[in-house]
Amino acid sequence: MHVNVFEKKTNEELSVLYCQFLNAEKSAGFSENNELGKIKKEYENGHSIGLHTASHNFKYIYSSVDAYFNDINKVSDVVFKETNTYSKLVRFAGGSSNTVSNFNKGIMTKLVKELSDKGYKYFDWNVDSNDTSTTNTDTIINNVINGIKNKQVSVVLQ
Repeated sequence: MHVNVFEKKTNEELSVLYCQFLNAEKSAGFSENNELGKIKKEYENGHSIGLHTASHNFKYIYSSVDAYFNDINKVSDVVFKETNTYSKLVRFAGGSSNTVSNFNKGIMTKLVKELSDKGYKYFDWNVDSNDTSTTNTDTIINNVINGIKNKQVSVVLQ
């Protein structure tokens, strides 16, 4: 299960969206899982919690609107259990313009509309740190620095 923690900070010239991705995939009991304690802590520190996916099973979550909401509601329930609030922030698995859902033409358009109709806001990224491809800190930093030149950014870190 993946949950995003969002914090928006602003100063005179810069607005940065910080994302920390928490992986609660291995949890047997949510209240006992170390990652889930992080969700509560981040929330108590003023961060907003964003929903991502419970399964990362693209064939399932993008098979129908109902399947997507079944998946995202699992994450939502965990966040509620930890924070006593329902999040309305979402990051699509693969992004909103993904190719992993191409087997079901039009599903992303339907999901964007459904999310909006239900009061959710979704966030995409336009800079990829490529931290799923390398553990080299210098490479990750350089990927981000090169990606943010001359644009407002939202960076994905896995």
